[in-house]
Amino acid sequence: MDIVLIGLLILSSASLLIFPAIGFYVQIILNFTLFCLAMFLAERKGYRIKKKFFRMKTFRSVTQFSIYIGVFYVILMVSAGFVMGFGESPYSHSLLGVLLNFLYVSSFVLGFEFSRAYLLRRLRKVWAISAVAVFYTILMLIPTFRFLPKSNLEILRYVGSDIIPTLSQQFFATILAYYSGAYASSIYLGITIGFEWFSPILPKLGWMVNSFIKSLAPAIGYAIMSSETSTKQVKVKKGEDLKSWIATFVACMLLILFFTGKLGYHPAVVGSGSMSPAICTGDIVIVKNVDPSEIHVGDIIQYYSDQGYTVTHRVIKIEETPEGLIFTTKGDANDVPDKPFKADRIIGKVVFVIPKLGLIPLIIRDTFRMIVGGG
Repeated sequence: MDIVLIGLLILSSASLLIFPAIGFYVQIILNFTLFCLAMFLAERKGYRIKKKFFRMKTFRSVTQFSIYIGVFYVILMVSAGFVMGFGESPYSHSLLGVLLNFLYVSSFVLGFEFSRAYLLRRLRKVWAISAVAVFYTILMLIPTFRFLPKSNLEILRYVGSDIIPTLSQQFFATILAYYSGAYASSIYLGITIGFEWFSPILPKLGWMVNSFIKSLAPAIGYAIMSSETSTKQVKVKKGEDLKSWIATFVACMLLILFFTGKLGYHPAVVGSGSMSPAICTGDIVIVKNVDPSEIHVGDIIQYYSDQGYTVTHRVIKIEETPEGLIFTTKGDANDVPDKPFKADRIIGKVVFVIPKLGLIPLIIRDTFRMIVGGG
């Protein structure tokens, strides 16, 4: 059941990529399912994931403290808005729009925070904070994979405006959930996310200022929480904080670079049986970025079709023409070769196959397509 929980988390985060037209509604359903599943698993195992007692020196509880940090974040954003100006919110504020946004935000906070608290309780160890923070950072960044940067300047901006703030927020939320349960992290994220979704006007901040505020609030929250704790269990040895942050950041970056092909390899789910028995439906292939001149007859490659979707087939013919190399491929299970294409449509060469690991996402995707299409 833990695998199902993790699978639902990944599917929810990737739903906008998998189901572009209905991803918003799919996420609402999946997030509420996550919440129910986390509660069921915690109840069955006897875990306290809602709220745990944790003494602080000044604040009455960590839950109260999370409210202050959430409000502090809003104050910082509004203050910056008075200096740099405000603009209209991109979210709908009609009655129906507010209702749908409320369902989305509440389902997101409940699903992700109660599952976060369950995973932390399941792992138990302090190192779980870094591991879970990395995992949830990646989940939050998955929707941005459609707009990944290419130039060095764009990469720098992406790291500053997306990765670092998200990492800071998820690290702090994970600490709240670890020491005080899902209520504390839910309240903190509910305030910060709710401000962005429900405020009719939002600060018009440059990406550097926006990144600074989104990173500053959780960083200050963690610093205050560390000084406020009155028990030894939250005290961390000098240097461990920095090491945890560095390890989390590096791991997050490596995973993002791998999934987007920036390390020279990327995974892809095979959605048909045209290459069976070598590659079957639901298998995950690891594709290596290669120069077209390195591809030979017999290699299995991935390329873009005329319609824009990806095809994973075996090369059966390579021709040299004045316009460059022309490739012809064919699925092992197909009778007819594919239409020849130029080398500039090649994505890479398949170097490894992981059997059946991608079946669950494909089944869920096809099920939703059937529901939306009326059967």
